[in-house]
Amino acid sequence: MTRSSFGIRGLARIFKAMDENGNRKLECDDFRWGLMDYGVSVTKEEAAEVLNHFDKSGDGRVDFDEFLVTLRVSKTYIFVISHLFYYICRVSSIKQELM
Repeated sequence: MTRSSFGIRGLARIFKAMDENGNRKLECDDFRWGLMDYGVSVTKEEAAEVLNHFDKSGDGRVDFDEFLVTLRVSKTYIFVISHLFYYICRVSSIKQELM
């Protein structure tokens, strides 16, 4: 991963912004509301499904190292990007229908 705004530093900024209580771990609500801040509306169940994919320790929270390690595996990166793309497209189509 590069160190651009889309690389590790960019991910770190996004991760930190999502970490509401500052414990350096994302819980389901942190992740869900963080996605909503970026315009991606997901249910709690959908957020939990994606977050569980990153939770290698099984403690129900994802720290930044777990997040990076999981993203480095190309299949996981594709999984996450495809899910986020799906949600962004879904939100966009709903917004267009409401106009």
